[in-house]
Amino acid sequence: VLHAEVNGAGELTDRARERLFHTFGLLRQGFAGEMVVTQRVAPEKSPVPAIERLMQQLRFDYPVSLVGPITNTRDEAVAAAALARERGWERVILVSHPAHMRRAAATFEEAGLPVLCAPSPEGRYDLELLRQPEDRLAAFRDWLHEAIGYQVYRLRGWLR
Repeated sequence: VLHAEVNGAGELTDRARERLFHTFGLLRQGFAGEMVVTQRVAPEKSPVPAIERLMQQLRFDYPVSLVGPITNTRDEAVAAAALARERGWERVILVSHPAHMRRAAATFEEAGLPVLCAPSPEGRYDLELLRQPEDRLAAFRDWLHEAIGYQVYRLRGWLR
């Protein structure tokens, strides 16, 4: 799960919850046996206590591993690839929001970690309809961020 962010009070943000609920479904269906989340650099708090509280409320019991500290998707890929090598994993299920999935998957693959993409639902707008101007603007903003981010990663030599 890429960047399960928490707010200042240590509670999961709405976007983090979207990703985690999607991940819980994958775990519940037996596609994976544990969850790995990434930790941003300080001063951001660890998401693990909030994730464990949420799992406790839902009566889930899955191991949660933390990798990091990270500042970007490439850091996430490198840290996850190192953990995968350490544990003998051949590939991982990558969970992030849909707009981010192309760059994230390519970055993980470039770090030597094959992925199965499992984009979480996009809760801020309906990708199928985009009826409202603010929804179209938010989707365009996400697309632009990722298009620029992909090119920046290519220029840095992180992607081919």
